[in-house]
Amino acid sequence: MKAIFKKSLSVFLFIFFIFSSINTVYAQNTGFQDNRNQGLIRIASTSQLADTLNVWGDVKESGKFLVPRGTNLTDLISYARGPVGITQGTAFDIINLEVYVARYNPQLNQFINNSFELKLNEPLPDGMVNYQLENGDIVTVKANRKATFRDYFTIIGPILSLGLSAILVFDRLDR
Repeated sequence: MKAIFKKSLSVFLFIFFIFSSINTVYAQNTGFQDNRNQGLIRIASTSQLADTLNVWGDVKESGKFLVPRGTNLTDLISYARGPVGITQGTAFDIINLEVYVARYNPQLNQFINNSFELKLNEPLPDGMVNYQLENGDIVTVKANRKATFRDYFTIIGPILSLGLSAILVFDRLDR
């Protein structure tokens, strides 16, 4: 009876170790990148009036964007391919997004900040859709996330696996 228990415990530990050490593998981004304007992502065509805007934070493609004049905030976040985590299959669930727009005011010699908070499955905040960006604005996107069961499992799983493996090793050494 004791031998059957030890054998089933060994099988359980092996299966537990395998499942706890599995990580999701993502393919490398193989998209075309134009190296002539290093660091500048051109959205506007060459014949359009354009603004240069910076997008930072939790977006899929951050950087300096050359966009058509009159681009609004939601279009700019779309140009940056949206917030990170919604379609990438990350372990964290996005609860809400905080979007900050910093605009330099030369009269005051400082940046003026505007902020918007987007909650998942709720309408966009007032003023965000029609918010007109200007040349030189800095847009920062922050995704607030909540841990899921998978996050806890990837932390606790290897610890339990190591502890149970140590128990098995010490049991084998006692024989």
